[in-house]
Amino acid sequence: MKKNSLLEKSDSIIRILDIKESKVLIIDCTKLTVPKWIDISGLTEYSDCTEGELLKITGRSLQQVESLDTKSKSYAYSDIP
Repeated sequence: MKKNSLLEKSDSIIRILDIKESKVLIIDCTKLTVPKWIDISGLTEYSDCTEGELLKITGRSLQQVESLDTKSKSYAYSDIP
């Protein structure tokens, strides 16, 4: 498990935002909840998930960078920490 990993269980998909010792900071990508810290042992029932599966389950699609206006393209390509 590493930062930015997607994990799924039933109809829930979470993203790992940070890892500190025995805790992980997660966000629920299907319910769009506020990020929260949980014990790492709470992830045993989750399995790996792909970006494609996330998009399919949430009914979202990615916009092509070429279709963005100049300001949005600049933001998309910026190196924001």
